[in-house]
Amino acid sequence: MVLPHKPNPPLKGSNFAESPAAPALARATKKPDSRANLVADTQKTGLAAMKYAIALIALLPAAAQAGSTELCMDMGASSSKCSCATTTLNSNITLEERALYDSVGDTFLSAKSGGSDVSEAWETAFSTVAAQNNMTTEDLLLDMASVGEKHEDAISSCQ
Repeated sequence: MVLPHKPNPPLKGSNFAESPAAPALARATKKPDSRANLVADTQKTGLAAMKYAIALIALLPAAAQAGSTELCMDMGASSSKCSCATTTLNSNITLEERALYDSVGDTFLSAKSGGSDVSEAWETAFSTVAAQNNMTTEDLLLDMASVGEKHEDAISSCQ
């Protein structure tokens, strides 16, 4: 005899609906109740995603080459090595990470060329880009740490 499955009751004192994972789980497990709702949801999110993608694409050609390539060259690598590293890096990160990293790199180089020492230039870059993207400086630092490591690995791997 097989007993019907009953979900486990929530732990005492816990309220999953208030946890940070609840919205993501709700989105991941949401089933459309009709084709019309699916189409409407797709049109809403699709339009927003399309606008965001167009904005990123419009900004990336200049930023993608300036930020990471120039940052690499500022570290003393050759332009050919830096072009290779930029191509490698761009294939290993998201468009959003790329836009943020290049923005941080451009802001750093601008502050450095304006007379700031290296630590001041990095501080300026992270605080400026974080403010422009409605993030805390700490969150931006955490997000960009892995991108910076990937960039360093890409520079090391290129000839």
